[in-house]
Amino acid sequence: LLDNIISPQKAMEAAFSEANKQGDVTEWKLSQEVQKTFYEVTIKNGSNETEVKIDSVSGDILQTEQDD
Repeated sequence: LLDNIISPQKAMEAAFSEANKQGDVTEWKLSQEVQKTFYEVTIKNGSNETEVKIDSVSGDILQTEQDD
């Protein structure tokens, strides 16, 4: 299930772009739910935190959540 996945660096770059290139990556992890593997990258910008889920094979953004 970990064949052909993108690197953590590529996942962080995609998440950083999704967060308007503002803030710092504070955490990343590789997770799996029902046959789907994805990266969860957390970006913190001041008091705002954005969590971006990225498909680990295609690099597509799956979901973006913002906490204020």
